Amino acid sequence: MREQLCEDIVIRRFPWSGANRNADRIEAGKKLADALNENLASYPDAAHFVIAHSHGGNLALYALHDLRLQERLSGIICMNTPFLSATRRDAEQLFFGLGVLFIIAYGVWVASGFALIAGGWGEYGPVGTIAYILAMALLFAVGGLLYRWFLRLGRRLQSWLKEKREDMIANVALPNIRSPKVICLWTAGDEVFTIFNLLEGFASIPYVFMNIYSIGLILFVSFALPFFTGFGDVGDRTGLYLQNRQAFFMIRQYLYEPVWLTIEILTAVSVVAVVGNFFLRIVPMGLPWRTFIGSFFVRLSFTQVPLTAQQVEFHDLALRLSFLNHSQAYAQPESLKLITETLSEMNRSALQRPRTSD
Repeated sequence: MREQLCEDIVIRRFPWSGANRNADRIEAGKKLADALNENLASYPDAAHFVIAHSHGGNLALYALHDLRLQERLSGIICMNTPFLSATRRDAEQLFFGLGVLFIIAYGVWVASGFALIAGGWGEYGPVGTIAYILAMALLFAVGGLLYRWFLRLGRRLQSWLKEKREDMIANVALPNIRSPKVICLWTAGDEVFTIFNLLEGFASIPYVFMNIYSIGLILFVSFALPFFTGFGDVGDRTGLYLQNRQAFFMIRQYLYEPVWLTIEILTAVSVVAVVGNFFLRIVPMGLPWRTFIGSFFVRLSFTQVPLTAQQVEFHDLALRLSFLNHSQAYAQPESLKLITETLSEMNRSALQRPRTSD
């Protein structure tokens, strides 16, 4: 770089652990901010640039939480950086769909109970029948109270998960960057980004079923199953208790079982989403294990450019044959040529820009 730039330049390395833990990256970003402020104080008239590779780019952007650096740095060059991105998933659709589903489930449960009573009318004598009706009415009333309690619990759970979602985004997301310009250099066939994309694809599969449209589709398919298969049919109806209750069997087969099948599927999908997020997103991204609940409604991903930067320039390079395009990006002549040309251009622009005082 000294030979190519042919200018009086000072190059300082910034060592950090390199550990795949986001807490380490955030802490290193704070230390980098201190180091950059020291450099700016030592060379106040010079143009200052940061060149980073891989997660070093996230460090450089975390350092820009210090707004003074946003005004005084002349540019940042990131090579093959998987920029952290945390965006919101729609919690309202899922909880609305589940609320409607539980209303349907409670209505079906009440209808099946009345059908069961009606089918057994007169079997237990007048006193027994009245006692049975009163017992079922009490059961329905208790069920109604429990349903209201579950609704309140669901609202509290929704608010708690949304609060955790906001906390996680605040802790993970990169700062909003007005300046300087961020130059993103990318090499084709980056093996790290390919692996992360694969993991993200698997982690996102459960969320395909967690919206109002998918819930409706699952419910529709569940309702169709009894018409084309024997799903929900009670085979043994020989007992006294099960005789003369055709309406109950029909409600059970065509309404009760499909609704509960839908609930079971969505419960399983939610569990898979939480577990998948933990093993396919939280662990590979180096995030604290405590965030696995907060990540339920957060889409965690790596992007090729920082979504929070206002000035971005992207370069996609196809290098010569290499099986470690991520690790070798900074050693390729094409990369070095682009970096030196970019530095020269940004340096000229920085020298022409009026300086801002502290």
